[in-house]
Amino acid sequence: MPPPSSLASSSLRKVSSLLSSQALSPPDLLSFCYSRAILGEETLALNNFAHLNSMDDLLPLAAESQRRYELAEPLSALDGVPVAIKANFCRTNSLTTSASSMLSNYRPPFTATAVSRLEAAGAIIMGSTNMDEFGMGSLTSSSVHGPSVSSLPYLPHLSPAPPSAPPSVPRLSPGGSSGGSASSVALRSSFLSLGTDTGGSVRLPAAFCGVAGFKPGYGEISRFGVIQYASSLDTVGVFTPEAGDARLAYEVLRGGCKNDETSSSLFPSSPLPPPAPSLSSVKIGIPLAYSIDECLPAVKASWASAASSLEAAGASLVHLGDDRMSEHAVQQSLAAYYVVACAEAASNLSKYDGVRFGSRERDPEASFFEEIENTRAKHFGKAVRERIATGNEVLSKEGSHYQNANGVRGDVRDAFTRCFEVADVLVMPAQVGLPPEVGKGEEVSVGLANDLMTCGVSLAGMPAIVVPVKGGQGIGVQLVANVGNEGLLLDVATKLEELDF
Repeated sequence: MPPPSSLASSSLRKVSSLLSSQALSPPDLLSFCYSRAILGEETLALNNFAHLNSMDDLLPLAAESQRRYELAEPLSALDGVPVAIKANFCRTNSLTTSASSMLSNYRPPFTATAVSRLEAAGAIIMGSTNMDEFGMGSLTSSSVHGPSVSSLPYLPHLSPAPPSAPPSVPRLSPGGSSGGSASSVALRSSFLSLGTDTGGSVRLPAAFCGVAGFKPGYGEISRFGVIQYASSLDTVGVFTPEAGDARLAYEVLRGGCKNDETSSSLFPSSPLPPPAPSLSSVKIGIPLAYSIDECLPAVKASWASAASSLEAAGASLVHLGDDRMSEHAVQQSLAAYYVVACAEAASNLSKYDGVRFGSRERDPEASFFEEIENTRAKHFGKAVRERIATGNEVLSKEGSHYQNANGVRGDVRDAFTRCFEVADVLVMPAQVGLPPEVGKGEEVSVGLANDLMTCGVSLAGMPAIVVPVKGGQGIGVQLVANVGNEGLLLDVATKLEELDF
């Protein structure tokens, strides 16, 4: 087995290669990842996992994977790789809470398509990761399991040997809503994790935790079995140690699903094109409208450095002004996003009344409707109640704010389309500031500005990936491609990661 110090900084591709050559066994890899998970949960109190499976359940899966490698019959490049899934992915008979008291005892009778594909590929599911309740938040602070903490500041203190007590470092937010998934990959308690991205919930945690976060185009990975937040925005995404690893995961997860009519019409999917040898024919667009006042100098500097590094590697730069992407379109995207997301959340969560779904607050003296009201008041958290109230208000108004917001959504999509008439890939910030400390929250204006960097891409349904800036600062750069161009996007992200920016 390679020394733990090398595994702690290894990529998914490296681990996959070690497994394939049998220089590393699946049981040894599982043992390493499980020890990191215990370190994170018990010693460092990161609270990255909502539920961690037992070694008694996991070791037989690793042993089966080992036998397949010995027979030279691995199921995929992910065979034997420990992975984690966000707590809103259903898995048969496994506790699936979506980090809500409303689902504290929910064990689904089916498995999400994305999870089924990982299992069919031989991946080993470590457990479910912590998240904001029903995916509603950007700090992983609204969970019924308590807030999560980023593992990024701890990483320099974990070698050559793990500490017996937590080192004195800032306890920073991992971002949200998929913060537990991002932090688990940074710690290497898993080498791949699933998240969901509604308006940035994969990309912001990736930036804050120093890992790669890939959100493919809407419908490219089936949402079947994912507990909904906003159905027209929710997208399954992945976290990996490096951007180049995302291709391995995407190859396994992508493609249509008969249980999800919003998934890709390509069933089965055509293979991704092979990686491009160079960037010489790639045009990189820089949408200047995203250079807003709230962006810290360090964020803008990383953005500029990424663009100049890509140019030095052979790509050509195209500066995109108001005629392509206007400041007005960027600002309007935020308002449209919240109208659409809250309206769809109110509709999706209406079924959680304690009668059809969810926990029930029984009171023999209350009427039927009072009991439902009491149930929802007790078992939904503040962030969820606020979005439900906003969504019901939006949907009750004459003239349909929801329809108007979808009109703005079309305008935002058109703006991105104009950008892709002259550019192949856009480079833009993934956030405006640095990760805040846990418990201190962040100013509302900063949280909304962070959303501004990501929600327009979600409204347009386009693929995006965050590449972390080297140095452990919790800053990432976002790359965006046109619908269907995931292969090119992953190529450019991999090239950028290899550059010193």
